[in-house]
Amino acid sequence: MEPTFSVYIPAYNHAKYLGQTIESVLGQTCGDFELIIIDDCSTDNTKEVVYSFKDKRISYYYNEKNLGCVASNNKGISLSKGKYIYNLDSDDLMFPTNLEKKEKIFRKTPNIGLVYSDCNIIDHEGNILEESYWKSERYTPVRGRLNYQMIASCGLVMPTQATVFTREVVQKIGYQNTKLVHPHDGEYWLRIAGEFEVDYVPEVLCSWRIHQAGRHLTKDENMYIERASVIRDISAKYPWAISKNFKKICIANNFCQGGLLLAQKSDYRAARDFFMNALKDCPYHPLALIWYLNTYTKIETLWNIKAAKKYFLKFLRMLDKQERYF
Repeated sequence: MEPTFSVYIPAYNHAKYLGQTIESVLGQTCGDFELIIIDDCSTDNTKEVVYSFKDKRISYYYNEKNLGCVASNNKGISLSKGKYIYNLDSDDLMFPTNLEKKEKIFRKTPNIGLVYSDCNIIDHEGNILEESYWKSERYTPVRGRLNYQMIASCGLVMPTQATVFTREVVQKIGYQNTKLVHPHDGEYWLRIAGEFEVDYVPEVLCSWRIHQAGRHLTKDENMYIERASVIRDISAKYPWAISKNFKKICIANNFCQGGLLLAQKSDYRAARDFFMNALKDCPYHPLALIWYLNTYTKIETLWNIKAAKKYFLKFLRMLDKQERYF
């Protein structure tokens, strides 16, 4: 008999945290699940940690060569037999009622393809850094089908461990895009929202661990190139979800963020190219020209990424009402 949930964990050299992660899954109030561990050629004692748990619901798979995050995710999805599929990173945690509360949303509305929740942010020792990821990002959760807010954020503004989707999703849209390095999960959520309803539980139901070894800290300018590409592709596939003008702004914003990152590294020539790309996509972007010129004048206060992020959010909110009339 197939389980209700398939929880798969891609693991690479996270033996230090993996035991806690597995315990958080085994402690779920909804016990009808399988737990799949994909060991992506770890060099630490990941295998020993997994085999220290004597639970028949756990399956262990070892990659003979390092496949990377996206390919390991797709392997986990392909091995999953459950009605609902859940990807949990090997250093993150679930709250005990996580699966139970998300299952209730699915049962309430059968045509939903994806459910997510809020999470808190913890450090390498498990200390809480942020009580709510949504509040820390000033994020207002969205539900329903694909819309301009989802596309603007290149996803659901939600870490992977807060999200669960149905088997029907895989049958309809397939797997994650192995050509993407950074926004592969966000792009997957957008494709899901293009075909299915999405909903959320307005509670903190899991923990996202932030530490120096985490891949989420490895930001580079290529991330923003990929995000801009995702916005182009999704907007072309689902043109009903976003206006042409708003799409241009979203793409330009990503090139601006890449340019700001390069400017902080004092790579002003490369930053200039990013700002120019932003202006090509959206000549009326109010800050792209200022930042482009600042690659020559180099006024330090204008490179404040935190202030820029606040501006981007404010700018998108200002356009919220206007988007309905584009």
